[in-house]
Amino acid sequence: MNIQFIAKNNSIKVIECNLRASRSFPFVSKTIGMDLAKMAAKVMLGLPVRPYPVDVSAVRHVGVKVAIFSFTRLLGADPILGVEMASTGEVACFGATREEAYLKGLISTDKPPPNPKDAAIGVSIGSYKEKLEFLASAVRLVELGARLYATPGTADFFTEHGLPCKTVLWPSEGEFSPSEEDNVVDLLRRHQLDYFINVPSANQYRRLRSFESPGYLSRRASVEFSVPLLTNIKCAKLLVRCLDLLAANEGRVAAMPLGAYDARYSARVITLPGLVVLDAPLVDVASPTAWEGVSAAALAGGATTVCVSSAAPQGRRTDGQPSSASSSAAVAAAAAPAKATVGTVEAFTAASRAASAAAVADWGVWADATAGNAAVVKPLARGAVGLRIEPRADEWEAPAATAGWLGHVDTWPRSAPLRIASSGRALAALLFGAVVSGRDVHVARLRRREDVGMVAAAKAKRLAVTCDVNVLDLYAGAGDRASAASSTSAAGGALSSDDRDALWESLDLIDAVTGPPELLLPLLLASVHDGRLTMAWVRSRLVDGPRRILGMAPVPSPGSEAGDADEAAGGVGATSGDGGGAADSDTFVEVDYDEVWAAPAASGAAAGAPCRGRVRRVVVRGRIAYLDGKVFAAAGSGADLRSLVPDRRGGSATAAAAAAAASPLSRASLAVPPRRVSAPISNLELDEADADDYATPGRAGAEAAKASAVGGGDADGRVAAAARPSATAVVGGRPRGVGGKAAARNGAMDAVVNVSGLPSAAARGGAAPSTARITGVLPGYGRGWWAGRHILSVAQFTRAELHALFDVATEMKQMVSRAGHYELLRGKVLALLFLEPSTRTACSFQAAMLRLGGTCLTVADAGKRSSVAKGESVEDTVRTLESYADAAIVRSPVVGAAAAAAAAARKPVINAGDGIGEHPTQALLDVFTMREELGTVNGLTVTFVGDLRHGRTVHSLARLLSLYAVRLRYVSPASLRMPGEVLEAVAARGVEQSEHGSLDDVLRETDVLYVTRVQRERFDTVAEYDAVCNEFIITPKTLARAKETAIVMHPLPRLGEIHPDVDTDPRAVYFRQMEYGMYVRMALLAKVLGKA
Repeated sequence: MNIQFIAKNNSIKVIECNLRASRSFPFVSKTIGMDLAKMAAKVMLGLPVRPYPVDVSAVRHVGVKVAIFSFTRLLGADPILGVEMASTGEVACFGATREEAYLKGLISTDKPPPNPKDAAIGVSIGSYKEKLEFLASAVRLVELGARLYATPGTADFFTEHGLPCKTVLWPSEGEFSPSEEDNVVDLLRRHQLDYFINVPSANQYRRLRSFESPGYLSRRASVEFSVPLLTNIKCAKLLVRCLDLLAANEGRVAAMPLGAYDARYSARVITLPGLVVLDAPLVDVASPTAWEGVSAAALAGGATTVCVSSAAPQGRRTDGQPSSASSSAAVAAAAAPAKATVGTVEAFTAASRAASAAAVADWGVWADATAGNAAVVKPLARGAVGLRIEPRADEWEAPAATAGWLGHVDTWPRSAPLRIASSGRALAALLFGAVVSGRDVHVARLRRREDVGMVAAAKAKRLAVTCDVNVLDLYAGAGDRASAASSTSAAGGALSSDDRDALWESLDLIDAVTGPPELLLPLLLASVHDGRLTMAWVRSRLVDGPRRILGMAPVPSPGSEAGDADEAAGGVGATSGDGGGAADSDTFVEVDYDEVWAAPAASGAAAGAPCRGRVRRVVVRGRIAYLDGKVFAAAGSGADLRSLVPDRRGGSATAAAAAAAASPLSRASLAVPPRRVSAPISNLELDEADADDYATPGRAGAEAAKASAVGGGDADGRVAAAARPSATAVVGGRPRGVGGKAAARNGAMDAVVNVSGLPSAAARGGAAPSTARITGVLPGYGRGWWAGRHILSVAQFTRAELHALFDVATEMKQMVSRAGHYELLRGKVLALLFLEPSTRTACSFQAAMLRLGGTCLTVADAGKRSSVAKGESVEDTVRTLESYADAAIVRSPVVGAAAAAAAAARKPVINAGDGIGEHPTQALLDVFTMREELGTVNGLTVTFVGDLRHGRTVHSLARLLSLYAVRLRYVSPASLRMPGEVLEAVAARGVEQSEHGSLDDVLRETDVLYVTRVQRERFDTVAEYDAVCNEFIITPKTLARAKETAIVMHPLPRLGEIHPDVDTDPRAVYFRQMEYGMYVRMALLAKVLGKA
């Protein structure tokens, strides 16, 4: 059911409701070769269906749709839409791999890929998680020779990871350098970028369209100036892999040949292996033009292998009739001047050279025998298809001529075919010579009843004799333009109806059928449709028989047809798509079975004969050689049969053919690199193409431990396999990187230092600035930095450890959105001891624990109802709680209380605020909020406003931000300035900071406006509080002077410092800030309790 809605005037209306299939429905049908619409109709009608008629895992190609949307027609529209309107159309393409199919789709849309060598690629990625996901692709772009142009946040990320890139600025006045050459919009306008990858932050709180952000302006510029744009991180990664494939073709799109999978048919199509034409007469075998013409005609008829013989220079056979396979060729051969036969080394070399240069199908040359060249022609046995013996009547009757012809039968090597094109007494004598010599022989162009009788008698005696007939002889007089009683066959002379009947009566005697390629298959398929022949007979005489005669490897037997296709008369499996496996090879022919036509007048005696089927596509070794009347194979692409037939100097051709058949090539296996198959993975894990590109803790942990044990790590102690970025999944059976309980017991996870793959503090050779008692590992929590640690101060953290934590927090966010909870901490208990009032911190810790499957032990109103009210120390209270819980969250009005409790505890203690000291978890969630909202922390100007003296949140946040390249501005009353020890700690890191008495001094340059309340409980008198409480109030009028890209943060609770009208401003993020806090605390608990 398809339902379309429209929103207008604050109301939702249905504008369309109908029963139909999606646009993907027929594309999927063609991709897997199954008529899904027909199956669906049968299901609706209650008719029986076969549930799984196609083994999807056996489909050897991939289908990809590339969306296209005419954003150029929608003035001002942001080219980012939801999945329900991602495009107004798609381009669907096939490929042996996803990369090949996607690349073809891009070529077919308005996003053609650039040459990866020296391409200018613009990159702007919002969220940190997606930056990390694209890192490996960016590395590959640089390796391919591309030049990266990145916006400030992305450029900073690339620089941190050692990637060369040029920073381009956003189009915003007064914010950056006035240099226009570094402005991303100007680069797009001047077409200095070949491709633009712009992936905005994928959060549900996207700004209103009325706010023209720099990202929006750059995306619109990309659309308006026709620079290909990608806004999806998965598509961006896939593009890089496509460029890798394109680089293999030297950057030339035209160098990508069509594959066997690039065409599908809605008509009934039968699929056969490549046909073999045993005899195609050619007047001038040394002419490249003639070779190109005869091989192209063979492809048009479905023949991928053609054996050429020189048109008899004498123009006569032993029976006195023209020697040719078609009427037009016969006339040309009879009228043309005599040409040299292929009976000498020189003539054969000239023919081979012309074929190698011009043939578009696989080819071979018959050597010609004469009455006196037995010794001369023998050396050609290693290069020729075989020897053709075709004496003229006058040559055969000449004195002593018989001995000369029979000499060939005796001297020609037995490993090479011997082909006799003769009749009557000459045929009898040559067959007798073959019997005496004990060798195989092939009789060509059986036409007379007496000749059929001789071959039948030879086969009855189990002599090694094979034969072929010309298709025009079989259908001579079958048309409405020829006499049924007697007609002149193009194969030579008058053919009586008795002779023709003898051929039809001896169908089982015939080993091969030859003739004009354009009529060969259609005439036989017409008889299949009429029930005179079967499809198996046609295949055996056009494919299997000729290959056996030439000593070629047999093709695999036909498989069962796909789907529930209707059976045509004569047993033809008429299928759609790729034929369902009728020719399980990389060389095959597809024929439109339903097309009916009549043989043309040039067909001689067969003119007007009914024909059925038209060759639509010919694939040779995985490449499309012929498609819908056009030859795609390059001149000279045909292979010499000498390279396809076993060496004639030794060994058995039969044994070699059997060995080749034992391991048949799969279709399109030589066209492009094979698809990489990977095991099923969970919903949140990387896609299959990335599974091997990133080292994950679950897969690399044991290997890292083993490598460390044998000294296989890097010089700095890290294991190389774990040095690449990775992601941690928390949905789908078990989190990625978490081995089972058994793995934890046997220490397989001990080598996992952090899930991000980034180097830890120990790996960098430096220790976190904290005491051993605070950072020491507690018993039973493993060796990871996080496991079993107290979290007391932001001074414990390094930037790499923040990245590791935020990476897990991002996965927690996705997990909550998709599943709501995950039993990661099942069986764990968290104690909450809050000696000060708390809403957000207490509730977020409790929600985090519950969503991870744990339980909480809460001391309600601990300041009044716990034993602390009786005078018990916090240390003793924590010792009590750790008897019942696995970790404790402590908040106290006394500075250092959490550290004192941790010194006495045997379980992890997390500081939730200690008076006016620190609030580390609040600082962590604040930095995470900045990263999620703005895409990066580096380069930001952060302004703190309010009570900076008593605000523990700003104390911790300022220290934590000093790990980044930021600028800090402090705006506060003189009596509430930032403490000196905080300023000194920030200054020691070289971070720019300044103090101000007015917000207007710094508001225009502020990226993050961090507002704190003036804390009434920290003042001795009400008068002191009233003197400063209303000095800084943020209103909509205040924000009118701020950047449109700025954000407003607040640790909450708020009093009057932020007016409620600001809540509706899209720049206000403090309510989202609370939500981010739960994700960060979920990640923190998982890591501290040793489960992340």
